[in-house]
Formats: sequence, structure tokens, C-alpha cells
Amino acid sequence: MNLLFTAHSYPPDVSGVAAVVAAVAEGFASRGHSVHVATGTLPGSPVVEVRNGVTVHRFNLSGNAVSGIKGDTSPYREFAASAEWDVVAMNHAKIWVTDALLPEIQKIPAARVYMGHGLSALRNPSYQKYYQWFADRLTAFDRVFALSHKVEEVEFCRQNHLPSPVIVPNGVNLEEWSKPILSVREEWGVGSRPWIVNVSNHNPLKGHARLIAVADSLKSTLPALRTTIIGHSYPAAKWGLGRFGVRGGCWYRCRMASPFRNHMDLKPGVPRPKVVSAIKEADVVVMSSSWEASPIAILEAMAAGTPWVSFDVGCVSDHPGGIVVGSAREMTEAVRTLLSDPELRREMGRQASERIRAAHSWDALVTRYEEEFQRASDANPRRAVGALG
Repeated sequence: MNLLFTAHSYPPDVSGVAAVVAAVAEGFASRGHSVHVATGTLPGSPVVEVRNGVTVHRFNLSGNAVSGIKGDTSPYREFAASAEWDVVAMNHAKIWVTDALLPEIQKIPAARVYMGHGLSALRNPSYQKYYQWFADRLTAFDRVFALSHKVEEVEFCRQNHLPSPVIVPNGVNLEEWSKPILSVREEWGVGSRPWIVNVSNHNPLKGHARLIAVADSLKSTLPALRTTIIGHSYPAAKWGLGRFGVRGGCWYRCRMASPFRNHMDLKPGVPRPKVVSAIKEADVVVMSSSWEASPIAILEAMAAGTPWVSFDVGCVSDHPGGIVVGSAREMTEAVRTLLSDPELRREMGRQASERIRAAHSWDALVTRYEEEFQRASDANPRRAVGALG
């Protein structure tokens, strides 16, 4: 099949969406499909490049249908509407890669697939009209995918009388998690001390302020504790300040908090192998986000056999190997319990590892996507019309 994935974030950009789309796209490419990705521009990245068998096309666009899309969308829309594609798979809502195509979705002759990553602004009054419009546009799609029965797309489709989404969860690369550790504990000066790790970029939704408060509470009874946030900052969007090197999100707040806490470290720009090793070497992975759909960091903790603690966001309650909490106080006590009980940590890690191998291998999940994409392409009535024409 000739496939086009659209995603606002793609490697070398570092984000959950980038990681998921790259895993699926590269999985298709490894099976002999012709795979292309349309995404945004990145400083230092070429307009067109091939990454791990996937041809990446970058468009200088930003924004969404509510705030306004910045840039000329015509080349992008024409590219997506090309007759060469068997399937066009759009990732994420309320972002330019999807919103620019929705007004003229009928002009795309390929099978149209929407790959959901949660609907983060569904309850935001500013987006009510947007989601009404989005529901109407979804009627023109041949498949809608969701990451779990617990993410917003499932209820959204039900309320808007749309077909139920096909459920395909997120996954991990099992080979990546089978490699030996790199002794990051020693390199970063953690040593044998209790160590909790959070892996997330400095987006306010990631709840770093709550994580810092939890770490402060734990420090009072666990003076040797170390807490590390592994994650990138990103250019500030407001007034285009990112062009001048100004960082967005909670980066400055976290930087101001860190020097006054000898138990707190920020680690931006960590190479991927060391991120993997840090998760494997940590005692507990903590997810402090106020919103997620299907957080990759939890699946990665499970793959590492490291127990996790998280607020009840997205589909985290689907997963074994961790503790779901409802408040910062509960999170503090859950982490304290795990740090004091090595046997409990080992047992939870074992359960998580078993689930990952059984249900979250990217190789098996790409097979499920491949089957659904092929069915959508084979049943595409527009393809037959195009062939006759």
C-alpha cells in the first residue's frame, strides 16, 4: 500500500505523538509498504528526508481551526489529496495537520483514517463549536481508531451517532527494552539512593508542580530521595517568542524550583538509550499529568519492569504494575509504600512485564493496523470510481 500519515510532531521532534506515529509508520515501512509522513517544520531538518524507511515531508504550518492556521495550506492539501495514496491516516484533532484537510475532506480519494490520541479540549467551552464541526467531518472517514475504550473518542462517537472506533492500544519496542542498563544511576550521581523518575516534556498538563510537591513531601521522611524529570522544553508559542529562544510551558518554573532542592534534577536532551536505562534503573516511575490519553511513559515503565504511580488519566487504569491515585497526598503515600517494599516493586514489575509482552508489542499492533488499513483500502468506493474514470 501507498500510505500517508499526517502528524504535527515527528522525529527528531520528541513527543508522545511523534513516538507513536514513528513506530507505526516505520512498522509499515519494514513490511514493504511505501510510507510517507506529512508534518511540521523543525529547525535544521530538511523539507524532505527519509528516516528509517519513511519519507518525511515538512510543511511550514502551525495553529488550528480555532486559533487560526498560519501559513499557506494549499500545497499541503494538494499533497494529501493526491491519487497516489491508498490510505491517508490523520493523527490528532484540533491541530493544523487535520484541521486543514477537514473542510475539503471529500476531495481526498484515498481511504480516510482518523487515528485518535484523546480529545484534550473536549470539555473546553472555547472548543464546543469545533467539536460539533469535527463530528460532522468524521462521517466522511472510513475508519476511526482509539487507544482504549476509556479515551474520549469512544464516548464522542457514541454521542454523535458515529461508528464505534477500532481499538488499538499504544505499544513499545520489545527489543529496545531487552538491552542491558547503562549505569545511569552512577553517571548522574544517584548511586544507591531511592530514585523516582518522571519522563515528560515541560508542558503544564504534565503536572510538574504537583510532582515537585510530592517529592518535597517524601523528602521529609526519605532524606536520601532523588527525583529526576527527564524531558524537553519547547519554543514559546505566544507572540512568536520561541523564534528568539524563549522557552514555553513550565520550563522556567521547573528550573527555578530545581536549584533550591538538592533532591531534584532536570534532565533535558537525554539520548534515548539513557532514557530507557533510567526508567529501568529507577525505583518508581511517577506520572503527574492532569490529562493523558494513553501515556507512553507508563507503557515504558511496564516494559522496564519498574512500578509506576499515576493520577487517574486516560487509560492508565487499564494497566497492571502500578497504583492509580486521586490526589497528591495519595500519590505521596503510594510512592512511599513502593519505596519501602522491594518485594512489592518486583511483583508489580513482573505483572507489568507480562502484560507488555502479551498485549503491547508494536510488531503485533502494526499487524492490526495493517489489516484494518487494507480492509479500508479494499472497500474504498472512491478508489473504484477513480479507476473507472
